[in-house]
Amino acid sequence: MKKALKIILVVFIAVVLLLGAGLAYVVLNARGIILPRLEKSLGVSVSASAIRFSWPLAAQMDDLSIGQTIKVKRVEVVPGFTGLFTVGMVFDRITLQGLYVRVTRTGKDTFDFGLPATGDRKKPQASFVVRRIILKGGRVECVDQSLDGGPFTLYVDDLNAEARQASLMQPTRIRFRASAVVKTTKEERVATFQGNGWIDWIPKDADAVVVLKDADLTYLEPYYRQYLQKDLQSGHLQAQANMKAVHNELKVDTHVELMDIAFKKEAPAAEGAQEQPEDIKDLTYLAFDSILSTEGKAVFDFSITTKLDHPKLENLKIKGSFLKSRIQAAVANPQETIEEYKKVGEQFEAIGKEFKKMFKGD
Repeated sequence: MKKALKIILVVFIAVVLLLGAGLAYVVLNARGIILPRLEKSLGVSVSASAIRFSWPLAAQMDDLSIGQTIKVKRVEVVPGFTGLFTVGMVFDRITLQGLYVRVTRTGKDTFDFGLPATGDRKKPQASFVVRRIILKGGRVECVDQSLDGGPFTLYVDDLNAEARQASLMQPTRIRFRASAVVKTTKEERVATFQGNGWIDWIPKDADAVVVLKDADLTYLEPYYRQYLQKDLQSGHLQAQANMKAVHNELKVDTHVELMDIAFKKEAPAAEGAQEQPEDIKDLTYLAFDSILSTEGKAVFDFSITTKLDHPKLENLKIKGSFLKSRIQAAVANPQETIEEYKKVGEQFEAIGKEFKKMFKGD
């Protein structure tokens, strides 16, 4: 019995030493193993200023650059034991500190991340599995070049996120959480963002919540100017989206609150000046203004049904009573409200096609 225990102990120690030696080899040769595989997978050059060993069995890379648009101040890679018994590479954890990414919107549904198109990338020779990814202090530069008024830039700053395998029983289910602050090029705060939930790409199921807080709409002039002729003097937005998908059928229940909406007053037209005809943006403003309460507030509840693997802003269904404030006003001044709604009806009829374009998918 004692002899058998000694044999088991020796075998166990030998296995541990073998695994440790294998992991040490991966860590110490990280430059020759990790960087070439990243280049083959992404199809762009990958470099790092320094790669060194840290305890316990982790590789640290400084100043990692992927192409021209993705940079990371420091990356820590912890290999997984199971990767020694498989053809692919398995990592228990990858931590990214000081990530910078530049994303350019070149069209309505087209974005450039500085990487070759999927079809142009070289197929990786082996699988690449990461059980946990941690992002600390990231910054994403978002440049929109699709607007008529020229490029518009916002930053998703203070980006912290984590994604990990849900459990050993659900290896393809990924749980995630993220938070960030949206800022202008002058570092002015525009909004805060939070999200958490899970997604499973095999059955294409998901359950997540995304919250946008304290969004200052006055900073988004290039976007609301597409639909409104007048400038906002003030305005804030709060929004929450509950997203659930079953077998790729995604439903997004959204709650939006507009607050403190006020438009800048235009200077009166000079005496004798010819009155300009109302264009579609003027009518949009009138219709939009008609649903606001006297405090400049409106509430919208709507749902969107689309596909998880190819989401579009389509199949919009209004669920809430965003005219609640107007209904309350009707009780106090019924005749005045009737006349007002006659005008609003005419306005909505004129701009119906314009709103349809806003929510119509390709």
